[in-house]
Amino acid sequence: GDLAAANYSFASAAHAAFTIGKANSTTLVSCTAGPFTYTGLAQTPCSVSVTGAGGLNLTPDPEYLGNTAAGTAAASYVYPGDANHFASRDSVNFTIGKATLAVDAVAAGKTYDAADPAFAWTYSGFVTGENAGNVTIEGDADCSRTTGETVLGSPYKVTCAPGDLAARGHRQVGERERSARLTRADLGVEQVDARGLDRDADLDV
Repeated sequence: GDLAAANYSFASAAHAAFTIGKANSTTLVSCTAGPFTYTGLAQTPCSVSVTGAGGLNLTPDPEYLGNTAAGTAAASYVYPGDANHFASRDSVNFTIGKATLAVDAVAAGKTYDAADPAFAWTYSGFVTGENAGNVTIEGDADCSRTTGETVLGSPYKVTCAPGDLAARGHRQVGERERSARLTRADLGVEQVDARGLDRDADLDV
């Protein structure tokens, strides 16, 4: 250099260390906007970016937890770091909503002036591979029909609301409607089920 002193000259002497420290990295997990609904399959709406000094730019796949069932799921990623970067991590929660099971009223009927039968219902809207036989459903639907007691006024609309039905885990319930008919008393027909409903109701008297 240009060192100068009146009574001294200069010579190179002890060396010193120069250290380069690791730079920070940034891991960001982001998910597309929902809503997400239970399908029975793993849902993977998220992505990862890892960035840092010196051109670090990675897009690994996130790791998921709880992403097949309704409820809160998580996506996360841990970047372990490298020779030039510190480790970093990020995680994001997202919600998978319950699928809706429709509560379908079953068509019914009765003989004029008889008491109404107990209404029945079925379910529809299961995801692939699931049905009423392998899904635990608890409680009862709340079924009712529109008011009326004449043959000519039928069919009357039967509606089954969810009531206190609950499907464990992944499903909620809605409602649908069917019709009920009255058969004429002078036909001598006993209370009919859904299979004989239209035949009995349409007989001429």
